[in-house]
Amino acid sequence: PVLKVYDRPEDFNLEELPNRFAIKSNHSNNQVILCKDKSKQNRNDVVATMKNWLSKPFGVATCEPHYMYIQRKCYVEELVITPGQNDVVDYKFLCFGGKPLYMQLIQDRRGPNRRLQYYDMNMKFVDFCRMDFKNRPDLKSKDVLPAQFELMKEYAEKLATPFKFVRVDFFEANGQVYLGEMTFVPGAAKFNYAKAQTSIMLGDM
Repeated sequence: PVLKVYDRPEDFNLEELPNRFAIKSNHSNNQVILCKDKSKQNRNDVVATMKNWLSKPFGVATCEPHYMYIQRKCYVEELVITPGQNDVVDYKFLCFGGKPLYMQLIQDRRGPNRRLQYYDMNMKFVDFCRMDFKNRPDLKSKDVLPAQFELMKEYAEKLATPFKFVRVDFFEANGQVYLGEMTFVPGAAKFNYAKAQTSIMLGDM
C-alpha cells in the first residue's frame, strides 16, 4: 500500500511516516530504500538519494525508451516482509499470450543463499539457470513457496490478458497477496541462460 507520493524530494517528511517503510522511484530499476527503523534513517541522506534517482533518465543506457515517458516520482510504501525471512520473497509470473507459464522465485536477495528458482504452473521445480542470477537446486527444499499460488496465478492471467508477454510480480505476507510490478522487458533482456535450448524455448514463446 502507498503511504505518500513525492514529486519533489525536498518535501520528504520523515515524521509523517510509520517506523518501517520502503521508498522507490517509479521510473527505474533497483532504486529502493528499505527502512526497518526510522530512528536510524537520516532525512538528508534520503533526500539526496531521491534527487539522484529523479535526475537520471533511466532507460537510455539499457535501450528501454518506454521508461523515458514516465513522469518521475518517488513512492513511499508499507514495508512488506515475508515472515521468517530477512527480506520479502518475490513470485514473478512469466506470462505469454495472456497465460502464466512459469513462476520465478527470488529468495534471500541480499543474503548468502541468494537465488532465482523456476517453477511451472503445477508448482513443480524447473531446472532453468539464468547466468546473472543463478538458481540453486540444492536449496529447493528450503524455497518458500506461496500459500496462495492459485490466487496469484488467477490474478496474473487477468492482468496479462492484453499482452503478448509480461512478467507479473507478487509478494505474499501475513495472508495477503500484493502486486509488486508488471514489466515487459525483464533485466533489459540482457541476461543469458546456461543452456541455449532454454533461451530458444522461451524466445519461441
